[in-house]
Amino acid sequence: MRILGISDSHCASACLLDDGIVQYLLQEERITRVKNQGGYPASAIQKLLEWSGLSYEDIDLFVFDDRQDGFNPPSDRTRYLRKYRG
Repeated sequence: MRILGISDSHCASACLLDDGIVQYLLQEERITRVKNQGGYPASAIQKLLEWSGLSYEDIDLFVFDDRQDGFNPPSDRTRYLRKYRG
């Protein structure tokens, strides 16, 4: 199972796991050169997919860090789809 973990906190980052083993991990600030870069880590995700030779369709599960929402689990995925669509 391939899992893409995404954190859009003050240190935006992405992590790609394959069968529970971390394959790639990258903070957005390594690409943008902006210390503690926040927001959606689009560049980091793109780089992980490039390095792995995978596409979004190859990912089985997308996992979001939900800490900035007060530690409450999301009610449903539509909130994230609205936030990141486009």
